[in-house]
Amino acid sequence: MLQANPLSNHNLFESHDLEETRARIGDYLWPHQMQILGSSSEVTTRLDGVSFDCIDLFSLEYGTEVQLEPGEIEGYYLVQTTLCGTGHVKNGNRCADTRVGLTTIVSPSEPTSIIMDAACRRLILRVEREALERQVSLTLNRELKTPLVFNLELSHSSQEGVAWLQTLEYLCQQYNLCAGTLDNQAIRKQFANMAMTLLIGTQPHNYTEQLKTESHVVLPRHVRQARDYIEANLGEPINMSELASQFGVTPRTLQSGFQRFLDQTPSEYIRELKLKRAHEAFLSADPETSQVTDILLGLGVSNAGRFAQLYKKRFGCLPSHTLKNSNS
Repeated sequence: MLQANPLSNHNLFESHDLEETRARIGDYLWPHQMQILGSSSEVTTRLDGVSFDCIDLFSLEYGTEVQLEPGEIEGYYLVQTTLCGTGHVKNGNRCADTRVGLTTIVSPSEPTSIIMDAACRRLILRVEREALERQVSLTLNRELKTPLVFNLELSHSSQEGVAWLQTLEYLCQQYNLCAGTLDNQAIRKQFANMAMTLLIGTQPHNYTEQLKTESHVVLPRHVRQARDYIEANLGEPINMSELASQFGVTPRTLQSGFQRFLDQTPSEYIRELKLKRAHEAFLSADPETSQVTDILLGLGVSNAGRFAQLYKKRFGCLPSHTLKNSNS
């Protein structure tokens, strides 16, 4: 089980000053408005924290009842686990009374309000929005058309809640027992991916059903054949009219079939597949002997500049950066 303060060896700051607290919490976690609700006008703030690549893990307490108004926390998801005390979280039109035994997941696309009572201490996993949505996008092999939004509450009495608590405990233990090992960026990235994969796979969200059914959908014959042809000939020019004719349908029928069963047009499917194949190629290539342009030409990419922009939007960096930092 999680300790009362599992990150106590990793203190970031302590303060009794309200303005310093507001500024420092804003720097470390998120900019916000802060109001004291309790009878005591003095805060006894403590913030502990560690970092794992694209996620950060914090332990936060104020020592008096406070209300935080961060508005829309645009760049992050906040997974808040109450270690002691009580409070309240509102995210968009959804709200929850927080307590020991409950984790809440605040999604960044909706306004947020947070209350913590004087005894409240929370373990907060802050996940970069771009990284988490990218992971869902890669699994679906297409760009997300709406923001990723999680169900607000995760009960610790459920199997999913137990798994989440065990993961948090494991992450804290790694920093407490072998912090030196976590100086390795590759190891930190693996821990971050583990936490994100568990969150996406266990906590319901607006893409859960698509992720469940993606591998089980039965495609019409012409859609399956066209998809297989695209995957086998990705580096060659593909004409949509000729592709449709090859499998005995009109271009419009092929287009509507892809849209209905794969949730994207044939052109979008080709673009997403090229992005995925390029990413895999950069990761496995030898940066000493490989060139970005050669890999892209092999995938039939003629406009390297435009492709690089799409790649950066999807993976958070340019193709040259992925190739340079590959594990070859």
